[in-house]
Amino acid sequence: MDIIKSIEAIRETTPDISVKKLRAHLTLEDFTNKQISVALKELEITGERKSFKADFNAWLIEDARTETEAKEFIEEFGSENDHRQESQRLAIWKLAQDIRENLAA
Repeated sequence: MDIIKSIEAIRETTPDISVKKLRAHLTLEDFTNKQISVALKELEITGERKSFKADFNAWLIEDARTETEAKEFIEEFGSENDHRQESQRLAIWKLAQDIRENLAA
């Protein structure tokens, strides 16, 4: 099967598929990384890397947050690993708040 047709078929049945999962699927169909990259570029399919860290940082940028709000965000959206690293996430929250306060001064 042609890689372009394969991509279109996958996206038709799974419209919200991430680029990472799409690449994995195509790899299982024996397409090479180079073929996949060329086809994705041709179809202008790009993936935004998603991670809790990126989501948390974007959330911090949106508005001033309390420590309680930060803890609740970590609890609700974080993985078990994020929960174990809560002190690091809260240090990032503190830094964001300090920067916000310094900019406001």
